[in-house]
Parts: sequence; C-alpha cells; structure tokens
Amino acid sequence: MALDKSLLFKLGYILEDCILYKKEKGDEVATRCNVLDLSDTDIEITDIHATLFLSVINLTKVVLPDSLLRIGFGSFKDCSKLEEVIFNKNLSCIRSEAFMNCNLKTVILPESMKQIGSYAFSKNKISILKLNEGLLDIDEFAFSGNNIDEIFIPSTVEDFYTSCFAIELPLTKVAGFWSKQNIFLTKFI
Repeated sequence: MALDKSLLFKLGYILEDCILYKKEKGDEVATRCNVLDLSDTDIEITDIHATLFLSVINLTKVVLPDSLLRIGFGSFKDCSKLEEVIFNKNLSCIRSEAFMNCNLKTVILPESMKQIGSYAFSKNKISILKLNEGLLDIDEFAFSGNNIDEIFIPSTVEDFYTSCFAIELPLTKVAGFWSKQNIFLTKFI
C-alpha cells in the first residue's frame, strides 16, 4: 500500500501548510510533531508517494517501516530540518531528489538497497556515507553538494555516473574496488 495523505491521516498524522501534526488516540487536538515514526503500524506500507513530505518545515527524524520498498521522487525534498532517517531492512529503491536539500549528516543504507536516483541525497551535510554490498546503481549527482569524508564503493555496483559523488575535496578515504571506472577513484583521491 502506498503512503499518501489519506493513509497518513489514518495513522494519526496531519500535513497542513508544510507542517506535520500528530493526533494521539483520545486527544481532541493534533499537536506539532518533529518525528515521523512509521515503524509501529499494522498497515503494510510499500511505497511513499512522490513529494508527500515536500518542504515540511518541522520534520527532524523519520523512522521507516520494514515493509517499505520504495521512496518516491522528492518525497522528503526541502525538509531543511531533517537530520536523521532510520532506513528499514527491505528498502530497495530511493527515487530522484527524495532527500534533496535536507540536513542529513549520516546515511547508512540497508543491505537491501539496489538503486539510488539522481540528486537523491544532494545538498545535505553528509560526512558519513555507508553504501551497502548489493547496491547496483547510483544515478548522477546522487550525493553531490555534501562534505563526505569517506566512501566505500561496494563491488556489486554495476553502474554509476562519475558525477554521483560530486563533492568538494579533500576526500580523506576511498575504499572498495570497482574495476569498471578507475577514472572515478583517481579523480577524487
């Protein structure tokens, strides 16, 4: 089932004027909510709709449910206070611009991740990035505009653009072996 505004409402959340609210059971009024925790629900959420949380100004943390497979285009784009995302164990695809212009500092992807779309994590404050073995594709500018100190490139990566890590030097460490494009490694060392 795809997470949209109506399902979000059923889970007790309300999105209004770029602000996230939560209404607890028995409460008359919804209150501002900084944490979106979707991990404790009986509803099987497999997708998050494109641009669902676009520009939510008070969101600081997201906990994703284990049933989630895909995060849609621009789902959390421009959530400027979003600092932490707890990725679930089954997530396989993060679409383009999903977390663009957020405030993420650490990204640790689950072992199930297969594809990262263009600009998915661009313009954050990522310094720690852990890509998983099993990752296949990283699209252009996926991690551009960050302050990444170390990158481990899994041997399973089949395709990526040399611009996917368009970052400012100095990059202190590049680890992993990727024989198809040694040009990428020499460019950033």
